[in-house]
Amino acid sequence: GWAEAILGESARRMARLLAAIQLSIAPERIVLGGGIGLAPGMIGRLRAELDGLPALRRPDLAAAALGPRAGLAGAADLARPGTHDTEHLGRRPA
Repeated sequence: GWAEAILGESARRMARLLAAIQLSIAPERIVLGGGIGLAPGMIGRLRAELDGLPALRRPDLAAAALGPRAGLAGAADLARPGTHDTEHLGRRPA
């Protein structure tokens, strides 16, 4: 029904975004969290969408270990003053 159509379209759009991220910054792994990323079956859907792509554009996907709390925990950790050097964010090692 309509919910399946929404999930399918979400997976297609997320897969395009993940492939672009993989091609542009080549992370070792992309960790997914949140309500959509951790929805039952979503990682499987994303892998199916990405399956036909060349390896260069196909990211290694993993579910966030903290589940739906991952984003909040990460934001809280980054918000603590003086605990993180954020100058390196967005840069690839030489």
